[in-house]
Amino acid sequence: MFRRLFSVSLIVTMMGLLAACATAPPMTTEPFQAAQLDSTAFVSSVDTFVVLMDASSSMAEKYQGGHKITLAKKVVSGINETLPPIDAKAALVAFGSGECLDKQHALALFGPAPYNRGEMAAGLDSLKCVGGTSPMYDGVELSGQKLQESLGQVALVVVSDGEDINQDAVITSVQNLKDAMGDRLCIY
Repeated sequence: MFRRLFSVSLIVTMMGLLAACATAPPMTTEPFQAAQLDSTAFVSSVDTFVVLMDASSSMAEKYQGGHKITLAKKVVSGINETLPPIDAKAALVAFGSGECLDKQHALALFGPAPYNRGEMAAGLDSLKCVGGTSPMYDGVELSGQKLQESLGQVALVVVSDGEDINQDAVITSVQNLKDAMGDRLCIY
């Protein structure tokens, strides 16, 4: 009798725990209000930066009540709206495949050009859909080409869900980029 009662209690407890873990509250986002930073109080630590954005089909999946691409675009938009005017070159590169990126695996949506908040936003807005595989390695390589044009400190900012990225190829691409750029490169 005790054994049966214990088994039933264990099953009910496990089901309760699983149900509790399976229900995540929906993602709620407040409208973003960029802080107005005093550009004289900050010094840019990079001369060129590239934002590398995932535009593969996995970004169409839901995450806490919203699509991953919507969240990713909000993150990049928030960065763009918060950056004070800086004397740096910038680029926005997307990776994925199919019609969304003109049948390429990686596409520059903006730059490299002198950083301009409006032009960066227009590049981000030009990404209208997501699709295909996740060739992050191609995105890293195209970003590297954009960064190679800079002589100073450079940064690569990656915004991705990390799904199906062919990790070995990405690691090889990142290592090649790091070998070429050395200590000038920071990856976020």
